[in-house]
Amino acid sequence: GSPVNRARLIDSLIALVRLRDGDGVNIDFEAVPASQRANLSTFLRELAGRFRGAVPGGRISIALPAVDWSDAFDVAAMQGSVDLFIIMGYDFHWSGAPNAGPVAPRNSGKIWSPYDVTRSVNSYLAKGIAPEKLCLGVPYYGYEWPTADSSIGAATRGAGTAVVYSTAKVRAAERGRRWEPQSATPYYTYRVD
Repeated sequence: GSPVNRARLIDSLIALVRLRDGDGVNIDFEAVPASQRANLSTFLRELAGRFRGAVPGGRISIALPAVDWSDAFDVAAMQGSVDLFIIMGYDFHWSGAPNAGPVAPRNSGKIWSPYDVTRSVNSYLAKGIAPEKLCLGVPYYGYEWPTADSSIGAATRGAGTAVVYSTAKVRAAERGRRWEPQSATPYYTYRVD
């Protein structure tokens, strides 16, 4: 909400992009409250006005949450300021989730919450983002959780550990790659005695 702080941040961003001979900046403000909706749009408008003049051809992108729970991202107001909207299409189930599940379910089906990647994309398109400005960030990781049993959506018994794609692929081959059709995601289970 502070014009002075917004200007200071924009000055810093321009200086850093120039210093590193960059061609753009990605804004990733997370857990933005609804009370900051107008201020966020104002910041992006001011950033675009100054950044594009200071960095010819410079591009501005913004990371969007998969679900805008607080309705803080007024994407229609941001259209003229932002070149690329990047949906963070992951962490539908996270390390501390109460149940094991897909990190990025394509669909939710009847098992999972009603939120999924397809719904996220459609939601942002419905809010007015031009399709050519929309990018989907996908995870190249999953989680291994200690669970109560090996059933789909089993209760977790502790925090999950992130596993990068290359490791998960090897482990799935060793432990038996399975397919969960409702979310359209692969998974594997194993028992530690």
